[in-house]
Amino acid sequence: MPDFFRILRYLATGGFAFLSEYTIFIILFYFIDISLTAASVVSFLIGFAVSYLLNRLWVFNSRMQAKRQLILYSLLAIFNVIISTIGLILLSKIIEPAITKIIMVIMIAVWNYFIYKYFIFSYK
Repeated sequence: MPDFFRILRYLATGGFAFLSEYTIFIILFYFIDISLTAASVVSFLIGFAVSYLLNRLWVFNSRMQAKRQLILYSLLAIFNVIISTIGLILLSKIIEPAITKIIMVIMIAVWNYFIYKYFIFSYK
């Protein structure tokens, strides 16, 4: 698949995963009144599941090494949730948490594409 179409699929997948994660974050933090950290972690894990399945099967069309890919994807997600939560806590002191969440998600999405393409879902 040409990179242009893969990037479009990645963006669509990211958009759907983001909407899933962001909606859950807003509901948990603003309506259910769960702590900022808990809302961030729970929403991130839901976004993780949506993102993994769509990236693996639709964007990168990977049908091999599912166990290895899930382990690597999970390790990256752990790193991402730590960075996302730290960023959310620090930036939400000066920026509204809802805006801070968007900033963190965009930042993570950029570096994830390259890690997925060249490391996690590569055919090497």
